[in-house]
Amino acid sequence: MSKGLFTLAGVLLAGATVSVVQAQKVEEPVQHAITTFPAELASGGPLTKVVTEKAPSELAPMAPALLGPALPLQRVLVYAVGSTQFGGWEYMTTIGQQWTVGDHGGAQLRVVVQEIGHGLNPLAWMAGSMLPSSANYQNDTICIEGNWYVSPCPVGGIIVGHYRYYNLDGWQDNYFQYQNISIGTGPTLSTFINIQ
Repeated sequence: MSKGLFTLAGVLLAGATVSVVQAQKVEEPVQHAITTFPAELASGGPLTKVVTEKAPSELAPMAPALLGPALPLQRVLVYAVGSTQFGGWEYMTTIGQQWTVGDHGGAQLRVVVQEIGHGLNPLAWMAGSMLPSSANYQNDTICIEGNWYVSPCPVGGIIVGHYRYYNLDGWQDNYFQYQNISIGTGPTLSTFINIQ
């Protein structure tokens, strides 16, 4: 078995597990995400610090047998905005930052939302228009290691959230909004950014 980006019957499967036999039967070539700026997010910024009253061990127990129900959403925020015009990722520096500092646009425009906790129904809008679910082209898991959120999760790590990547290609100078409903009885949380 191998993991990667595969197309099966014209459908891109990111991170799907496909046997060698299945992969050989695919008539279309393997497609990779095309990004003209670094596709990987840097770690260690101010929004990757775990901010909580509880010890990280209380938030993310290490023994699977001790796990309880999934945590409801604790926070959602715009983590980064990237574009070809800006030349890469602009990381937000404060929780609740309302405007990008850089000028974004060009052929590619992407937004990454950091979601701590677990939600059921991620929704996103650009300029007041709901984006199709396919605009959410990638989801990376977040775990806690020490006092930091890390991604991808290390082997055996407990998932405490996700980075959700949105493709906004063709948009420029507009308002991005994100919302998700918590698993269980938790809150519905939202965030936004004005993209310059």
